[in-house]
Amino acid sequence: MYKNNEFGKKIKELRLKKGWNKSQLSRRSGVSQPSISRIEKGEQKRVGTFIKNALYDALLDQNETIVTGETFEEQIKNFDGSEKNILRAIKSLPTEDQADILHYILSKMVNAKQNED
Repeated sequence: MYKNNEFGKKIKELRLKKGWNKSQLSRRSGVSQPSISRIEKGEQKRVGTFIKNALYDALLDQNETIVTGETFEEQIKNFDGSEKNILRAIKSLPTEDQADILHYILSKMVNAKQNED
């Protein structure tokens, strides 16, 4: 896997190749613009797999695989059947709709975690 500065450089390279600014990538990936800035600068100490996949899913065409070499199906192999079906349905939506759903799910997960603490 990439070191953080290498990962950030790759994200910036892919973003610029698309002609997008950070705000556009944020909208399409569901990752906040400040997080994208920190990632691209190598300032984010840890970048989780979920965030990496969200960025790559926004930046890569559907037929491309993320840099880890895993296809979408390989990434979801450990989920149960209903979860796989939900993820496949989300994946089939336009990228901007995927970002909206991702943002909604992440906000619910954060709220649930805060309520646990």
